[in-house]
Amino acid sequence: ASEAAKRHDVGMGGPIAHASLGSSIIGLLLVVTLGGAYSMAASRPSPRGNRWPLARTISFLSGLALFSLIVQSPLAVYDELAWMHSAQHLLVMMVVPPLLVLGAPLTLLLRTVSPRARREIVGILHDPAMKKVSGPVAGIGLTLEYHGTMFLVMLTGLYGYTLEHEWAHIATHAYLLTCGLLFWMP
Repeated sequence: ASEAAKRHDVGMGGPIAHASLGSSIIGLLLVVTLGGAYSMAASRPSPRGNRWPLARTISFLSGLALFSLIVQSPLAVYDELAWMHSAQHLLVMMVVPPLLVLGAPLTLLLRTVSPRARREIVGILHDPAMKKVSGPVAGIGLTLEYHGTMFLVMLTGLYGYTLEHEWAHIATHAYLLTCGLLFWMP
């Protein structure tokens, strides 16, 4: 690794705000819990006796693993490099979400909950407010928002701020992942 990477020096006078041990443990527990819950639900046959498609399970678990690799692995030490950080953001918004969405977690959830809970979830999904922030209609707005965010984060002082403040770095990744999920959701 470069000398700067060893020192965690971003050239802006501060350390890189990599996830602290506490945040890393919480993130890892979240990924393991989501993966475990998804796997358990996927392994149960539906009320009609149908099995959940293995390809969907592989897609969802791959999305979780890739997200974890991007934001929590030793590769994160190279966040100081603007091109690496940009690539990280692109992966978080453009590769991880389609993998998660192809896993159809909402469909799996609807398949595993009670009829009453299913009606409530479907009601939320069909709410007019959800239509404004997901699917093809939202694609243009989210695309513009994404490019605006990338501009603000990468080409202003906000980039250095997110590297120096862990909460801002985590919030940026969560925001990009959310935008990507909303874009890719049907």
